[in-house]
Amino acid sequence: MSINLEINLLGKLEVKLDGKSILDSISQKGLGILVYLATNNGKNIERDQLASIFWPDSSEEASRYNLRYNLWNLRKLLNKADEIILGDKTSCLVASESLKLDIEEFDNNIEESTFTLESLERARLLYRGDFLEKFFIKECLEFNDWIFFQKEEYQRKYYNMIIYLSDSYYENREYAKGIELLRELLIINPLDEKIYIKLIEFSLAMGDRVSAFKIYYKCSEILREELNISPSKETKEAYYKIQNYIEHDIGVVSKKSYDEGKIILGNKFEKEELEKLVIDVQTYKNSHSYHAMGLVLKNLLRAYERLTNKDFSAYYFMDLSILDTSALKYTGVENRFLNNKKLIDNKLYSSLLELLTYMSKFRNIKLVIDDFNDIDDESFNMIVLIAKNINSLNLILELRYTRDSTKIEYMKNI
Repeated sequence: MSINLEINLLGKLEVKLDGKSILDSISQKGLGILVYLATNNGKNIERDQLASIFWPDSSEEASRYNLRYNLWNLRKLLNKADEIILGDKTSCLVASESLKLDIEEFDNNIEESTFTLESLERARLLYRGDFLEKFFIKECLEFNDWIFFQKEEYQRKYYNMIIYLSDSYYENREYAKGIELLRELLIINPLDEKIYIKLIEFSLAMGDRVSAFKIYYKCSEILREELNISPSKETKEAYYKIQNYIEHDIGVVSKKSYDEGKIILGNKFEKEELEKLVIDVQTYKNSHSYHAMGLVLKNLLRAYERLTNKDFSAYYFMDLSILDTSALKYTGVENRFLNNKKLIDNKLYSSLLELLTYMSKFRNIKLVIDDFNDIDDESFNMIVLIAKNINSLNLILELRYTRDSTKIEYMKNI
């Protein structure tokens, strides 16, 4: 028996007979009955059950009559009643051999014991949207509840399928494809931190540290706004991976230069034998005060901790502890408070410059600021100070940007 009835349930409902749509020729309840029978995979459904689902508020006699009438209309429209809709006086079914059903094909392609990369890609194309998207029948609560649970079930299947597929893309180094898939999952569940962690891993695998930072901050923002919580321990560990990500070749620039989207200040490293230290800081619009400075300091403190001889002045660490309390470990005191903002700024600027000067004796430092246009004002003042003292530092400063701004123009003229 050839298949001549096609029903697609993923996304907007589609019903085709011999390749032609018959959706507009069937009543809403007729469609509901047809869909319900089709999804039961050739199983007999009691007529009384169907009548109670689709006419819950009608009398037994009226609901049975309405069911008979709708089944008669379906058989008449399908034109092959004996081949497609089967049954007797007590039950009925849709013959599975006469039917092509997208959810059946979807399920076969994602079967865990047999799926392949190709079958998962086919399944993704089949998933046009949620189960029976925007379809419901008034005053049929049981049927609408059934749609809801089917929708949840197929969302879960799709979700797991995309995870498997993205893992396959990662193994094949098809990172862009994996990122596209994972972003689809965030539309379904924007609060799933596991997806953000995977997106960070894919971005770092592509060498895109900027995007990895943006993903983390988006995750933090959504969790704060929707649940009033901070990222989990696992997500924070992903953030530390971003911070510790280092370019393999920083490239030494011998003099100040300016390209499209980039300003570079600094001299060629005098001691090539020194270990290289790359500090790459991502800035964002509306970031808090001292944001970029804080990230620079955090990286410098980590590098300082790895030095064999540590004799930088505790006095400067005391001032830097205003920005990062971990600096207190080198001071011998537990806390430090300053309330005058101007005094705080002056102490932070001078102390951070001193620490950069000190560390540049032991490391060839490259400081990169991404999206420099968005840097907070306090950190911008610090970068200006570094730029003005660049000749006394063993440091190359690289400012990256995507558009001109007053800050960019200022830095070009230093």
